[in-house]
Amino acid sequence: KVISLSDYSTLATINTGNFPNSIAVSPDGTKALVTHMATISVINLANNTVSATINAPCVADTLYDIAISPDGNTAALPILSGGCTQNLLGTISLATNVITAGPNLNTTAVPQGIAFTTDNASVLITIGVTGTTIRRVTLAGGAVTTIMNTSSSFGFAAVPGGTEALISSGDGDTIKRLALAGNTVPGSIAFASTQNWHNLAVTPAGG
Repeated sequence: KVISLSDYSTLATINTGNFPNSIAVSPDGTKALVTHMATISVINLANNTVSATINAPCVADTLYDIAISPDGNTAALPILSGGCTQNLLGTISLATNVITAGPNLNTTAVPQGIAFTTDNASVLITIGVTGTTIRRVTLAGGAVTTIMNTSSSFGFAAVPGGTEALISSGDGDTIKRLALAGNTVPGSIAFASTQNWHNLAVTPAGG
């Protein structure tokens, strides 16, 4: 659905593949990527049509989240590969729509949310209800860092300015604050939920 932010009316409905799960819009507003069970739809926002479909490496994949880099060149998402047994970071060149399987996230839990840091240098990946850590992957070289003390984790959003990110967490219904300089969790924000957390977003102004 394309929603007007002035009056919240529905401006258009875009037909995609089955079970659309998450969406990311390019910084220039020209395209959107939508994940499904094992495919990604590339949407041309000039005419609200699907211009391409990208297949995940494994037909058994379930693609939970996707993010587009601040420079608009790359998308990233957690994927299964290696015989559909390894949780990896996948990247997509938005110039070619080619998906590449990257480093192993070294977790048996199911990766859920993903976000780029604002400097395009790394991505952050949540590990879901059974995990108590998150992963940070440096894109140049593929180094994987495990960040502790996040409890269960779901959605991610980088805060403008580049100093921190926010994580939706199942630990007492909180938003965890992640300090990116030291990969530490200095605090949290409590909120009331119905025990069904997933994604979050931060305004461009950071408020």
